[in-house]
Amino acid sequence: MDAVKKHFESEAREFDLIILKLIPHYPEMIDALVSAIPHERSSSIKVIDLGCGTGAISRK
Repeated sequence: MDAVKKHFESEAREFDLIILKLIPHYPEMIDALVSAIPHERSSSIKVIDLGCGTGAISRK
């Protein structure tokens, strides 16, 4: 179990850099996705980010 945990911790540290190489225009894709969510910026919303990543969408 420790080996699996270490592997995923290592991958998580590099994930944000790797995803930029694997998916062209990744930041623009995230911005487009977030801008398509109907909400007022002045009010809070609850979102479940169901994905495997480091929470890039949730941080926006």
